[in-house]
Amino acid sequence: MKYFLAIVSLLALFGASAMLCAPAPLIDFDRDDAAAHWQLSPETAGGSRLELTETFATAGNRSLCFTTPRWTDGAPAYPAFSFHGDLGSFQAYDQLAFDLFNPTPYGVQFGMHIGPAGIARDAGPYYELKIRPYQLKRVVLPLAELNARFGAEPIGQFYFYSMRRAFPAEVYFDNFRLLKTGEKPAPYSREVKNRLRKWMTPWKAAVSEEFYPTKVPIHSSALTEPYKQFLIGEFDRTHQECLNALAKVIQNNYDGVDDDAAIIAFQNSRQNMKRAASLLQLKQDNDRLFQDDPDLLLAFSDAMTKYPPRLLPFAAAVGDHHLIRLARNETEAAQLLALPLTRDTRIELQCGTPQRADGMAFPDGALTASVVGFVQTTKLAPFDAPIVGWYPDPILDFMTGCDIAAGDLQSFWLRVRAPEDQAPGRYTAKLEILKDGERWRTLQLEIEVLPFTLPRHSPLPSVISFGTDKLSKDPEKRRRWSHFLDDYLIGMDDLYRRDAPDFEIIERLHRERRLVAFNLGNIPGDALDPATRQIDVGKLLARFRPLYEQSRALGVLNHAYIYGFDEVEAADFDNLETCAAALHEAFPEVAIMTTAWDHSLGTDGRINSVDIWVPKTERYARDRSAVERSRARGNRVWYYICNFPVPPHINWFIEQPAMTARLLMGVMSEKFQPDGFLYYALRIWWDNQPITDGPYTSWWPESWYNHHGDGLLAYPGPDDQPLAGIRLENYRDGLEDFAYLCILNAQIAATEALPAGRSSAEQLQWLKTARETAVIPAQLVRHLADFSCLPAELAAYRDRLIQAIVSSEIQDVDPWGPEFDVRSFHQSRQHQENNHEK
Repeated sequence: MKYFLAIVSLLALFGASAMLCAPAPLIDFDRDDAAAHWQLSPETAGGSRLELTETFATAGNRSLCFTTPRWTDGAPAYPAFSFHGDLGSFQAYDQLAFDLFNPTPYGVQFGMHIGPAGIARDAGPYYELKIRPYQLKRVVLPLAELNARFGAEPIGQFYFYSMRRAFPAEVYFDNFRLLKTGEKPAPYSREVKNRLRKWMTPWKAAVSEEFYPTKVPIHSSALTEPYKQFLIGEFDRTHQECLNALAKVIQNNYDGVDDDAAIIAFQNSRQNMKRAASLLQLKQDNDRLFQDDPDLLLAFSDAMTKYPPRLLPFAAAVGDHHLIRLARNETEAAQLLALPLTRDTRIELQCGTPQRADGMAFPDGALTASVVGFVQTTKLAPFDAPIVGWYPDPILDFMTGCDIAAGDLQSFWLRVRAPEDQAPGRYTAKLEILKDGERWRTLQLEIEVLPFTLPRHSPLPSVISFGTDKLSKDPEKRRRWSHFLDDYLIGMDDLYRRDAPDFEIIERLHRERRLVAFNLGNIPGDALDPATRQIDVGKLLARFRPLYEQSRALGVLNHAYIYGFDEVEAADFDNLETCAAALHEAFPEVAIMTTAWDHSLGTDGRINSVDIWVPKTERYARDRSAVERSRARGNRVWYYICNFPVPPHINWFIEQPAMTARLLMGVMSEKFQPDGFLYYALRIWWDNQPITDGPYTSWWPESWYNHHGDGLLAYPGPDDQPLAGIRLENYRDGLEDFAYLCILNAQIAATEALPAGRSSAEQLQWLKTARETAVIPAQLVRHLADFSCLPAELAAYRDRLIQAIVSSEIQDVDPWGPEFDVRSFHQSRQHQENNHEK
């Protein structure tokens, strides 16, 4: 209850009774035995509390308060509590109403089930409860499904649960009432409204107290008076915007209005107040280093950080040079940030060719600079996103410069690719900055090419579905996108294909040693009779046989899989087994892959013919014993994400830090050792038109309701030119990090395999250090829902990996071999298993 008490002491404020509806309450928290009916679920521990309190009540003297801390590894995944008692039949009623109050700055979401006593707690109808920050909400739930299922049977339990949370939660429940047809919850009484009015002053003071320290350093800074007054004005403006937005939130509570716009305005303005400190730091750092323009501020940054143009605080390194380290056949990036304080300014970048001191150079075009574009979210996310508004994602490779409005923070993407045969060493390149059409400043990029080479293919078996549409059926554009995907270690594939694979592309990928996996087709497809939901096995085999034979002729059967029964439940398990068994018998070399929701992963006897199981990351983390049992049967177990899970679990929505994609594909692939990764869509574009201008784009990033960026990693530019998003860049960077780990583990294995007595003292010391380095630091990743989002920590770990790799006496290693394919074991796990056998 600390957030509520920190804002204002309401112990006395909400003590008196306030009857909101005429009927008697369904649950009376003032009864002496009220607490006996409510309990935390047995698995809910780790600081969660459930208690009756006089702190807040809307229908008597007491309410029910549920608190749970921020989730950490080892804590309950779903903090839950329940009511047990005889509430009688709900059959005569249409709706259940109750009040929720959330006094914290973080949104909260609950699942709720209602049912008779004695049934499974999650067997009753499901309701989703969402409550915004600082919100008093009247919840009204329809009872039609409940009454249809249970009729006159007495209702005996409510079950509430939350999910792993990135922030603590504190929610008050009160005023449970049943409503008949035509009835509506009564408005809040005058007494309750009077209490609501009193929130305004203390909450205003709390906001000012939280952020006033941001203003003090501006007054004491050494800035010239015009810029000092400018920053003070920015703080005062955003401070007043925040107070006005808070007043609107309180008024909505007073009026019983559920208005997301007010919550969005308040959250955005709270973040914007913090931005004044970022502007001050950037201004001071620029003044120390540059003197030629006090208004235009510059900084370098890594590629793991997103920089919205406004609202969010930020941090970046001011300097006249920046270092990028990369292996051969690797792509790395950095960002140059530009912010004109008071004047609109146009910035253009021109990149020189990286050269060594001896004249050795990169190929022309290996270093590029592109404008980073913005897409706008308009809805509150299903998790606690920092803002609703403009976020960076599409990298506009057709633009090297743009107009920047005063006060906007604009990023330019600096991308460098080292060819396979690039000589190791330190290279430098000039970065020319043109301001308003005139040459203004020259910065320097230092590029260190490392003495080892990454593979052309993904180092982890993976599938990202490109999809089928008009663009994918245009041969020229399809080839263009296929080559684009090569650069991101993605094979052009389609999980849901009904037509034949593009064997021309498959043959090219195989010839170039880029091919890992491709889908022969989706099942059940047209083999499923929609009326009987039975499979025509003969039709199914006839469909796949010519594709199988063509794959055999090309010598790529070890890369082929058949995907199907996408996220099906138990009712379709028999069909799945029928299909998989028939396909196995006819096409034994082809792997069968599914995301079916068999949580035993094929170990309970219902499904025996699937080769590759793909649970969601959340399920994979929750039941590692099922994963290992499935592998013991010879299966592979990959994992996947989609519009679920939401944070704190790892995902890569538009609102999340860019480095989550890098963590998931890199160090998490090593720590949690999936056999592969699947993602259902690369380009959910809906009706969006190609991006032809920027940096502000008209792209609508909503993939599903309030999920932004799900299934969207690349964009179409002019003439459908492929454009990567920042998250796709970090996806590739993560795979490259994973490749580093594979190389280091291969070096460790090769060193361990040396004959006894053949290892030098230096090699033994290297081996000790390398083994320590290969272990993912707990401060970086503890769990798929507990990890660091500090780019400096990941960068420091990558430097340790580099040092270990380059200092090994064994450099000629190939962890993947000549035929790395869809069934390939996770290299690190296989190495560990081999050691265990020894």
